[in-house]
Amino acid sequence: MQNLTRKGAAVLAACGFLAGLLATAGPAARAADIDREFLGLHDGQQVYGFDATSETSPFVNGDNYSIMAAGDVTGSYTNVRYSVFGLYADAAVDLQNSGLIQLTAVGGVPANDFSAYGEMSAFAIVTDAAVDNRGDLTVDASGATINNTGTHAYSRLYAYGIEALGTVTNEGAVTVTATGGTAAATTYAYAGSWAYGIESNTGISNSGDIDASASGGTASASGSDYATVIANAVAEGLRSESSEAIIANSGDVTITASGGDATVAGDFLYNSASATAYAAGVLSESATGLLSNSGDVTVTASGGNAVSRRAYSTVVARALGLDSDGPVDNSGAVAVTAEGGSVTSVYNDGLANAEAYGIASGATVTNDGPVTVSATGGSVNGDDGYARGFAYGIDAADAVTNGAGGAITVSATGGTAEASDEASAYVEAYGIASDGVVTNNGGTVSVTAQGGSATAGTNRADSYAEAWGLCPRPR
Repeated sequence: MQNLTRKGAAVLAACGFLAGLLATAGPAARAADIDREFLGLHDGQQVYGFDATSETSPFVNGDNYSIMAAGDVTGSYTNVRYSVFGLYADAAVDLQNSGLIQLTAVGGVPANDFSAYGEMSAFAIVTDAAVDNRGDLTVDASGATINNTGTHAYSRLYAYGIEALGTVTNEGAVTVTATGGTAAATTYAYAGSWAYGIESNTGISNSGDIDASASGGTASASGSDYATVIANAVAEGLRSESSEAIIANSGDVTITASGGDATVAGDFLYNSASATAYAAGVLSESATGLLSNSGDVTVTASGGNAVSRRAYSTVVARALGLDSDGPVDNSGAVAVTAEGGSVTSVYNDGLANAEAYGIASGATVTNDGPVTVSATGGSVNGDDGYARGFAYGIDAADAVTNGAGGAITVSATGGTAEASDEASAYVEAYGIASDGVVTNNGGTVSVTAQGGSATAGTNRADSYAEAWGLCPRPR
C-alpha cells in the first residue's frame, strides 16, 4: 500500500500541476488572493498551493491561498487516494508565512473491487526545515465514501495544520477538522480520522489559538470470519517528537475527538469492532526538554458505537491535557473530559473505559493553574463487559509542586456493564499521584469517585470506587 504521508512519497504528476513563483512580500507589497481547485484526484496524486522545494531558504509567503481538493467520484478508479498541501517543501527550506491558508479536502468515491482505497491527507504547511507562521490556517477535510462489494475498504483521513522537521514558531490561529467518511466491505473496513494542529520533530513556540477536532466515520462489514471494522478518531494540538525538544505554549488549545460507528453484521467468528477516541492538548516526547504552558487547554474524547454479535469491541476514550516524558511547568487552565462509548457485543467482550489525565509527566511537575478532569465509563452489553473510569489531575514520575492557583478538581464515574460472564464498572480518581515528593502550597484538591452499574452472569461483577487526594503513585 502506498504511504500517503509526505515522507518518502513519490511525487506524481497531478492534474493541473501548479508551477510559478510567489512574490516575496515586502513592507509595501499587497497580498494576492490565490484560488486553487483540484478535482477528480486519484492514484496517490499530490497537489499544491505552492511547492517551494526548489526555492532558496528561507522562502517567504505573504499571499492568501484558498485551496479546494476532491477525490474522483465517477467510480472509474478503485484508488482515489491523494494528498493536498498549501505551502510545501520536500527539502531543507525554511518557510515564513504571513498569508491566510484555507484548505478544503473531500474524499472520493472509488469503484468496487477486491480492495477499494480512499485514503487522503491534507496539510496547510509542510517542510523538512523550520516554520515561522503568522497567518491563520484552516484545514477542513472529510473522508471518502466507499461501499465496496469486495473484501476491503480504506477511508482513512489525515489532516494537519503545520508539520515540520525543524522548529515551529507560530502566532496564527490554526484550525483543523477531520470528519471520517464511510467504509463498507465484507471483511475489512477502515473509516478513521486524524487531526493535528502543529507537529515538529524539534521544538515548538506557540502563541496562536489551536483548534483540532477529529470524528470517526462509519465502518461496517457485511460478514465473514476474522472481519475487522475501525472507526477511530485521533486529535492532537501540539506535538514534538524530539528527545531534546522544548515546547512553550501561551495560546489557547481546544481539542476534540469522537469515535464513529463500527458494525459487524452476521453471526461470524473472530471479529473485532473499534470506535475509540484519543485526544491530547500538548505533547512532548523529550525526557529533558521543558514543556511550559500558560494557555487554556481544553480536551475532550468521546468513544463511539460498536455493534456486533461475536466481535471483540472497544470504544475506549482517552484524553490528555499536557503530556510529557520530561518536566512540565503549567500556569494555564487545563480541562480534560473523557467519556466511554457504547458496545453491543452479544457473544464476545466489550470495552468502554474512559481515561482522563490533566497533566502527565515522566519527570517533575510545577503547577499554578486550575486543573479539572472528568472520566465517565460508557455502556457495554456482552460476554465480558468493562465500563470503567480513570481520572488523574496530575500524574508524575518525580516531584510535584502545586501552587495556590492550582485548584485540582477530579471526578470519575463508572458506566454500565451487563455481561453473561464478567462485568466491571469500577472507578479510580486521583488528585495528585507521584513517585516523588508532593508539595501543595495552598491549592485546593477535590476528588470524587462514583462506581457504576455492573451486572454479571456466571462470574464476578464489581463497581467499587477509589478516590485519592495527594498520594504516591499506586503500585
